[in-house]
Amino acid sequence: MAPTMSELWDIMDFVVRKGNGVKGLSETGLETVPKQYVQLMEESGEVGFQVINHGVPIEFLDKVEEATRQLFRLPAEAKMKYTKSISNRRVCC
Repeated sequence: MAPTMSELWDIMDFVVRKGNGVKGLSETGLETVPKQYVQLMEESGEVGFQVINHGVPIEFLDKVEEATRQLFRLPAEAKMKYTKSISNRRVCC
């Protein structure tokens, strides 16, 4: 029988504090996911989410955001040259 971790604390302890991560959690054979995690997944699709403490400099993220805004301001014809199906490059830009 697969283990159960019904309490948020049990999962947080296993995944974060003991350093097993999500991969470790998936390898336990856990058959049910606590409601808190399902609800989080459902809501993140509706309202988004924010990743913190990722180590990516804010200046770089600002540049990515500005490049994204510039791309979406382009006319449709100009954006088409960046689509993966048309570009022969592994990256779009």
